[in-house]
Amino acid sequence: MQNVFIDEPVGNRLLPEDMKNLRGNFISHGGIIYVAGKTIAPGQSKLQEQVMIPGEYRVEGNGLTLDGEALQDGDVIALERGRYDFGNTGETAASIRWAAAGEKSESRIGLQDLFTDY
Repeated sequence: MQNVFIDEPVGNRLLPEDMKNLRGNFISHGGIIYVAGKTIAPGQSKLQEQVMIPGEYRVEGNGLTLDGEALQDGDVIALERGRYDFGNTGETAASIRWAAAGEKSESRIGLQDLFTDY
C-alpha cells in the first residue's frame, strides 16, 4: 500500500511523476478521502497549474483568479484538461473542489473505518 498524500510516502509502487500528478490534482475531502481539486497558497499572483481531471469545480475560501477572470467563493466553474493561470492574492489558502463532492467534510475517516480485520 502506498499513500502519496502524506509528507513522506512509503513504498515505491508509483512513478515519481504519477505521485506528483496525484498530489497536484486531488485534495483532502475528509480523513483519508480525496477528491479532484487544487489548493492555491495565499500570495500567488499568477501560478500556472495543470488540471488533469476535467469537470465542474467549486471555488472555496478566498476568491481566485483563473486566467485573469475573478471568481468568488462558491462559484462553480467548468474546467477542461489543460494548463491554467491561478491567482490568490488573499491572506489564506483558496481551493477548487470537485463540485459534485459537496463541501469539505469535517469527518476524520480513517483506514479502519473503511476496512476491518477478519
